[in-house]
Amino acid sequence: MSSCGYTLKNTRREDLAKVGVRTVFVRPVENNSYKPGVGNLVYNHVVRVLAANRSVRLVVREEEADAVLTGAVGAASYGSVAATAASNLFPSAKVSGVTGPSDQLVATLYTATLTASFALNLRAPAQGQNPAVWSGAFTRTQIFSANNQLDVYGTTSALINESEFFRALEVAGEALAGDMHESMTSRF
Repeated sequence: MSSCGYTLKNTRREDLAKVGVRTVFVRPVENNSYKPGVGNLVYNHVVRVLAANRSVRLVVREEEADAVLTGAVGAASYGSVAATAASNLFPSAKVSGVTGPSDQLVATLYTATLTASFALNLRAPAQGQNPAVWSGAFTRTQIFSANNQLDVYGTTSALINESEFFRALEVAGEALAGDMHESMTSRF
């Protein structure tokens, strides 16, 4: 008789225990991107997902753990995926006599991209035992709207776009942590 490997959410899986992993210490996630704070964002989501799904018990000190989870953010960036002519932007298109150039494109949608890699290693493997339990790399994307207004004095478009980018990273980070957990526990 074979099984598909699915379990009910929050069901404690014994698969990691088969390789001696019941407790895990999560090290702070390295941030190798140019976006400050992304390592902390991913770390917080990883800890929440592991704690909520109870596939392992998290510990606060590394010496208490059977295994150590390490991670690194490789990239956190965004790029334009849709644009419109500047002449179509509000308020210029709505104000008589004020229009932007029709031959200049302005971004209207962006895609945030977040990449990270993780590894789960036994903290104190037996002599000759391979410490590597699992590793994986993940990418998540999230679309967000641009904030573009022409002829508005004191516009904060760039700041609002950065704020929306960080919100998109929050969504992508949560999904990435879920992907990491699913991959780590379904490995068995």
